[in-house]
Amino acid sequence: MADTEHERINRAAKDAERRVARAWGSERWVNDGSAHSDVRADCPVSLEVTRTKGRRIRREKREQARENAKREKRPWVLVIAAPGDRVEQMEALVNHGWLLDVCRRAGVIS
Repeated sequence: MADTEHERINRAAKDAERRVARAWGSERWVNDGSAHSDVRADCPVSLEVTRTKGRRIRREKREQARENAKREKRPWVLVIAAPGDRVEQMEALVNHGWLLDVCRRAGVIS
């Protein structure tokens, strides 16, 4: 039986979550109905992954990323995956203060 369009999109979204999780040295957190980020707690950030055409981000996704990070007490990263993107091509939305801190610690800025 052929997959529906919704099933193909859902499978692609879960695949993007797995690839992003691996890039961060973690694993995708299986949805158990509780409120948490897309990636397991061993990840240094609270990761949310959204798959979208045209890289438009729904407000709910940003709010979800922020809320989960607050609950998990970790910085938030919202990864935007477009169809066909490799992990290195995906874009991310982060808290600017956190990004500045990371760059200072890495010696990129002083």
